[in-house]
Amino acid sequence: MLVCRHWAAVILNGKIFWSRPLFSKKRSAQTTLSRSGDAPLIVRHVLSRHADHTWFLNFMGPGQGFSRCREVVIQAHTPPNFLQLIDCWPSATPLLEVLALSVDHVPWSIPLPTKLWQPAMHLRTLALVDCVLESWHPVSMLNLTTFIYISEGPFASSCYPSGPDMMDFLQCAPNLRTLVLRGPCVYNRSEDPVFEPGVVAVLNRLSRVSLSGRRMSVLNLLQHLLFPSTAILELRLDCKFESEDADTVSRHFHEAIREHYQATLLPLDTQTNTDVVAHEGSFPILDRVFIEYDSADYIGHEATITGYITDANNEPHPSISIILTTFGAYPNYLAPHILRELRPDAVTTLSLGSPDVDPTHGLDIWQNLWRAVPAVEVLNIINFPLCHKPFIRSLSSYATGADSDGCPLPALEELHIRHGLSLHEALKARADRGSRLRLLKFTVRGEEMNMGLEDQMRLNEWVDEIIWETD
Repeated sequence: MLVCRHWAAVILNGKIFWSRPLFSKKRSAQTTLSRSGDAPLIVRHVLSRHADHTWFLNFMGPGQGFSRCREVVIQAHTPPNFLQLIDCWPSATPLLEVLALSVDHVPWSIPLPTKLWQPAMHLRTLALVDCVLESWHPVSMLNLTTFIYISEGPFASSCYPSGPDMMDFLQCAPNLRTLVLRGPCVYNRSEDPVFEPGVVAVLNRLSRVSLSGRRMSVLNLLQHLLFPSTAILELRLDCKFESEDADTVSRHFHEAIREHYQATLLPLDTQTNTDVVAHEGSFPILDRVFIEYDSADYIGHEATITGYITDANNEPHPSISIILTTFGAYPNYLAPHILRELRPDAVTTLSLGSPDVDPTHGLDIWQNLWRAVPAVEVLNIINFPLCHKPFIRSLSSYATGADSDGCPLPALEELHIRHGLSLHEALKARADRGSRLRLLKFTVRGEEMNMGLEDQMRLNEWVDEIIWETD
């Protein structure tokens, strides 16, 4: 392909086009740098075990590369190279806006000095993975809007900060908009961080928060953060389920989530007011919920509960997401308990994804879920459970309890599933109890549209409308 001289000159002389050198190839990097001029650099490099990084480390030395960097993203595999990188760090990084450092899961720890980011007065994003910090008492970081700290490898317990250290750091970054903290999982043997009573980090500009780790560590940390109720909240809770019953887990979750939303902050007008404003009763009103079950790894299982709120244009937006990771048992029993704490009374649409990981997911589990969302009008089954008989029975009537004479999901109008199964019994039972479906929607592959005319006519007796869609 030929390029005219004019556009060739534009590209060759456009410094910004040459601001991302590929340091794994020395000659290519030298050519790129020679054409970059004084443009701020974006450096992304892996300090691998077997490659020679001498030229890269020399270039990044004092008075050279680092002082020109706008973004630095480095993953280190070995301690010697990482030590050299720290040694050549300059005393001033006036252009640095993004710093991301990652260390492999190896049994060594090199404390990162705060000089790595303190001179960066314009730093907006700081991301650290399995790094040990020399000090958690930085200077004020007023420009920092994104902080990501992940410490979940086999040696995570020795890296993760104490409660007071974490509070000190967050209090120095009051303008954060995104906060991601991932701590040790349930099998890391260490004590949960202890927080000083009454000490909170006020982050009234946060729009997204993600906290992960052992259940009590995450919930304790949440109770020491103050941020707007409009912020998207994600909690990943590791539960050692064989030693914790559902009532205990849901009680601790109830205490933390209610305290957070009752003491949370109103979104503030940054032009007129930056003080803390308490707001009672600010729990988000969810109208859609999506629950997905999955296997996290060979010993763990996950249930993800995501609640959505709808804007003026009827577009759903995530508001809160709870990921329950259980070791030694399935989280199916726990999901309805947690869902109840999210005030799901106004939920009108419930979607279930991959609800087939637990072969013992019986009738009582499904019906406990239906009781938690009595106002559901649309039920969307994305992947029908393999053990579908208890599911179908659960839609017919309650087996036990004070509501055994009633119909599960009494407000249900639409059922969306991905293929046709024997729903006749459930639909007839609902119709007989006065809860006839308005719409039954099947989503199938073309070759699966094999329901006979007689079966379709029988379904029409108990459903107002049936729709078939191809996937």
